[in-house]
Amino acid sequence: MKIISKNALDFTLTAEMIAPKEGIKKFNANWEFGKVDLLAKRLEHLRYYHCQIQGRGDDELVVIIKEPAILLVCSLHGKIDARVKGLGDLTFHERGFNVLYSPIWSAEVVIRNATQDVFLIEIPLSMLQEKQHNFPLLEAFTAMIELDRSCKLMRLNQVADRAMLHKIEMVINTQQDEEKLIWLNSVISYALELSMRHPVKRIPRLTEEEIHKMYRVKDMILNQLHKTYTLKELSERVNINILRLKKDFRKIFGLTPAALQTEQRMKKAAELLSTSRTYTILQVAETVGYKYHTDFTRAFKHFYGFSPKVLSKKAPRY
Repeated sequence: MKIISKNALDFTLTAEMIAPKEGIKKFNANWEFGKVDLLAKRLEHLRYYHCQIQGRGDDELVVIIKEPAILLVCSLHGKIDARVKGLGDLTFHERGFNVLYSPIWSAEVVIRNATQDVFLIEIPLSMLQEKQHNFPLLEAFTAMIELDRSCKLMRLNQVADRAMLHKIEMVINTQQDEEKLIWLNSVISYALELSMRHPVKRIPRLTEEEIHKMYRVKDMILNQLHKTYTLKELSERVNINILRLKKDFRKIFGLTPAALQTEQRMKKAAELLSTSRTYTILQVAETVGYKYHTDFTRAFKHFYGFSPKVLSKKAPRY
């Protein structure tokens, strides 16, 4: 994979030769309009890339893969806009994903004053062919690939749920290659299952202004996890009625503002509890916005299926 900035002619970021025994390759570069951190690794028959972009101005990055590639693309943070030869203009909202094929990968990725975080897996055609007996709809997709035609697995991008995002996090954070490979395969299988069994069927037809408002709502929620916003407060902040807010937010992120806040609160709580025993359950509860630890414990157990005490006991003592 090679990344080139259009506005910085001396900037080239390359991750082309990822040897199986060389471990993870990390590349980073800064230029006038932003910063790119790229992590790349090959594990047996799979390759994956984790790319983080810190935009400081309007620019475009040209991403080149020198051979035909089937890519599972998932936006982990921010909105990803790209133009791919044969596939046209593509937009991946946060949590959005799809499986794409192009015989010539030359994608123009728009960057802006924001953080963008994207995860990509290169999937061999043989792996998809093996899974056709479980997912018959894959046959049409693989047939197009065999004809060497650019195509998308799903007409509409799908929305990653908590389980899929967790699997991707495990790929990124797990240190052992054997575990990474297990999680990579799990991500692919689960993404196919979400796409084939629960496909998104409606296009989120929103203007750029409406989309911007939904990202503002998301940022308000995540930047103040200890605060519980009512839908009325959120709607007034972005000047949109409550019903439209709920509808548009779900279109983009696949869940309601309250569900997103709960998800992020539980993730933050799990992080605090598993990091150190210096945090009591009550302190963690208050940090993520719960007045009573009983309410927090009930919500945590409903979300994860086990009590917060389980993580607290396993945390290192400093």
